[in-house]
Amino acid sequence: MQIELWLAMAINKLRTVLVILFSSCALSSCDLHEVCITPDGGIPESFCEVSKLERFCLHANDIPDNVNVTFLSGTHSLDVPCEIKNASNITLSAQSGSRVVVECSPHGNSGFRFLGVSGLKISGIEFLGCGAALRFPEDLQAADIDPFLHTHGLTVLLFACGSDLTLANITISDSNATGIYLYDIAGNIAVDSCKIKNVSSIMSGTVIAYDHLVSATDIRVTITNSLWLNNTLLEAEGQLGLFSGGLSLYLENSKVTVDIMNTNFSQNTGHDICLEEEIWL
Repeated sequence: MQIELWLAMAINKLRTVLVILFSSCALSSCDLHEVCITPDGGIPESFCEVSKLERFCLHANDIPDNVNVTFLSGTHSLDVPCEIKNASNITLSAQSGSRVVVECSPHGNSGFRFLGVSGLKISGIEFLGCGAALRFPEDLQAADIDPFLHTHGLTVLLFACGSDLTLANITISDSNATGIYLYDIAGNIAVDSCKIKNVSSIMSGTVIAYDHLVSATDIRVTITNSLWLNNTLLEAEGQLGLFSGGLSLYLENSKVTVDIMNTNFSQNTGHDICLEEEIWL
């Protein structure tokens, strides 16, 4: 009887650990919250809070500051949108030395939105077939964002109204959505060793737009060692502005500097890079 009671208590404790995704990591030397995303929901050898990706996304709005999310080796399925809001110092990265793929449902509203997030880093992850409906912060929803975007706009990774973003060694492919949509991100934005390929969208493979942001300091976007390959610009009724199959820049804010170095654009429909004087957001 005592053994059965002990087993029941241990099982309940394990369930509690799995439900609480964002508690402090078990290692005393760790200053960050540690979350491990596993393809099958199993428990890794290291001590960290464990979740499958879709379960993590259901709780992502509650994420605190200073969280390191490690995707363990394998293919992670996703068919829901994953949204993180108003947090700082967040890292999403692949397990060292492993291949990590986030594969989205072809019929789902599945992608990642980061709204009001500062100090965000994403590295080493492949995003396959993803695309979620555009959703901007509430104070921009009604008057400032054209309804066309809410009706037609899909994106794999949306970053809006945050600061200091790093994207390193990520791949976005085989998607019917804009690969990266960056809107009014302050500070320093670094895109290094990234690939956007085989993306079909009404709004370019990547959009970098600055409109409403008022910044006291200069904003610098640096793109290095990256590739935009075979991205298709689709036509849609009511389409706004001038787009490119590769990279579209809308820089109404005069404090924005964009540096593009050692980066290739190949086989993209329309223009490889489009710079439009008028912002349509």
